[in-house]
Amino acid sequence: MSANDIIRVDEWKMREMFNEAGFYERTKTSEIEAKITRNKHPNWIAAWLPFCTYSQEVSYRHNGQEVARVHQYLKPDGMLGASGLPDPKRLQIGDVKYRLITKPGVEIPWWHQWLRRIFWWCVNRVLAWSLALSR
Repeated sequence: MSANDIIRVDEWKMREMFNEAGFYERTKTSEIEAKITRNKHPNWIAAWLPFCTYSQEVSYRHNGQEVARVHQYLKPDGMLGASGLPDPKRLQIGDVKYRLITKPGVEIPWWHQWLRRIFWWCVNRVLAWSLALSR
């Protein structure tokens, strides 16, 4: 196996390896640097998260080299949303690189996409309106 080989694993195996390596805990002790590479409001939040939650992609770096890349929801109170833990998407343990298994895309009918957009647009408007009224 060469240094450029990538091993594909499912999300549960990826999470297990991420937790066993203790990457998240090591960011808290500053042994690993966590650098935000993408920080934006999600377009349509599938999970029920508070208004003004950020969807973030974070690169974990050790000695300048990326050892993990995760996705997380950062809530306005500073806590992580969804499971409360970052969701790993890439890992490098030693010389071995791990990536998620790519799944074939699921075709969603156009009318279903529009219904979802309308629903989440209404939810966001109601949340924004209630937030404005509470201030």
